[in-house]
Amino acid sequence: MIALSRRIVLAIGSMILGWACASAIFTGWIYALQHDLRDVGVTLFYTAIFAAAGWVISFLPLVVFVSPRAPLWTSRRLPWIGAVVGFVVFYALIGRVFVKEVWGGLGSWIELAPYATHPIVTGAVAGFVYSILLRKHSESRRELAPES
Repeated sequence: MIALSRRIVLAIGSMILGWACASAIFTGWIYALQHDLRDVGVTLFYTAIFAAAGWVISFLPLVVFVSPRAPLWTSRRLPWIGAVVGFVVFYALIGRVFVKEVWGGLGSWIELAPYATHPIVTGAVAGFVYSILLRKHSESRRELAPES
């Protein structure tokens, strides 16, 4: 069994890698559209804050309370779950504010899509990376375990 502290460290690393991938895509998208990266630093800072908050709200309880042997942690399921949870947490935290305040209630899902893409990609990549790291770590622990 993998120690809880080790699973938490793997989950934090996975979230950071997911955020970095999503941030690279977002930065490329901004540069392609505007040819200017002036405001990207602020955006990356706040997406990191919300990624950490989303991780604490959604992923940490799963890591703590769901067994590492559960079928939830497979590389086929967890990226999809991560993407959906990323979007749901994004929408719960700030999505409604975007629609009401930024666009005066007239915002559509198409206008929200560039911003919603970041948590979706973050969750999908973090889920995939975590499932792979969890499996590799479990396999290496089994190889090192003495035979009975």
